[in-house]
Amino acid sequence: MSKRDFAQKLEMRRAFWAMGASTRLEVKLGSLVPRVENRADRQEWTDIDVFAVSYSPLTGLTQIVADCKTGRGRVAERLFWLRGVMELVDARSAYLVRDEPLSTSTRQLALRLGIAAFDRGDRAALLAEVGSDERLATFADLFEPSIYEHWEGLLRSAPRELERLMRYRDTGYWFAPKHRNLTYLPTIVGASRELLSRPDPWIMPLITDLSWLYLLAALRGLEDMTRLHLADPGVGLAHLVVGDERERRDKEFVAERLRKLVAALPHGRADLQPIDVVPPYYGDLTDLMVRVLRRRGDVVHALRVLEYVSVTSSLGLRGIPAETRFDLFGVKLASDVVRFLVKACGLSRRIQDDFDRITSVPEVREAQIPAANAEVVEGPPMTKEHEIDQTSLVSPEVGLFPDSETLPEVGSDE
Repeated sequence: MSKRDFAQKLEMRRAFWAMGASTRLEVKLGSLVPRVENRADRQEWTDIDVFAVSYSPLTGLTQIVADCKTGRGRVAERLFWLRGVMELVDARSAYLVRDEPLSTSTRQLALRLGIAAFDRGDRAALLAEVGSDERLATFADLFEPSIYEHWEGLLRSAPRELERLMRYRDTGYWFAPKHRNLTYLPTIVGASRELLSRPDPWIMPLITDLSWLYLLAALRGLEDMTRLHLADPGVGLAHLVVGDERERRDKEFVAERLRKLVAALPHGRADLQPIDVVPPYYGDLTDLMVRVLRRRGDVVHALRVLEYVSVTSSLGLRGIPAETRFDLFGVKLASDVVRFLVKACGLSRRIQDDFDRITSVPEVREAQIPAANAEVVEGPPMTKEHEIDQTSLVSPEVGLFPDSETLPEVGSDE
């Protein structure tokens, strides 16, 4: 990351966190291009300095972008560029952040384009208004420049054999159509399962960061699921993973042709089972998506837990201090995402155990988690009539999560 604008980026991260969002720095945008000799197969368009995410069951996913620069030139051009970035990533709001005082004409143009223009004084006023010092005192490590730089350096120390995974994390994830990352990410992570199951110091920061990306992909998919069929989430998930009925039939046709082709090969098996059009972890993905759907009000808390643990675990696998006021349902949902990736990608169970040990806060658990018979469901309650019919999509198997209507305790194996 450029050191030049680093302080501004961390200030905006602090402001967004104080307002309840989760954040990511240095998001690279671009696309894949035809592979040509001696040229990369992807082209970067631009990058977003600070990317913030929030979610509400009422308004859905909210994405915010901030452009942070210490220079004073070409501000008007940058405003038009920022408006285009908003359209590209479907951001609801944007911040142009500068150190020097902004002219009246610049502020008027920003207003016309729907962008908040902040100079140094505006940033100070925002941080004071949202009470960043009081609210974020226990999360100070997340905004400490030296710790963030250490986190970045630790991830860069990952073996070169993980280059494909790291390129996907940095750029490929953002190239892909939003819902495709529900299957892309487990596939790419699973291909590196042996390296990712080693007890190296970069493992936990990387896995929790990938879990943050996966939960964001789930949130993006959740928007379509709830619009398509709220009472039957399985229909919406099948549409995300497989496509509409025409696409499903096309894939089933190709799968059957592949099965017959393999059976016709020398030493082929005539009794080869049908090839599924859904991944083998589809049952677990269904469980996870239903849990995210039922806990939509806690999703941002889960993102913040994953973001915090990713950065702070670079300092060692220490537990989260009890005074860090994380929502316990958010902690449990974050654990569910990590558990899904561990199982779907064939990673070491030690990763899940380490995460649960880091995030366990026994002193406040009993006080914050309601009793088993308490009403804790966000939105329409899930009843037996809403159970998902997976028989045409995946072979029956034990799901990743229990059928109980209540959430297990944080850090439990239930």
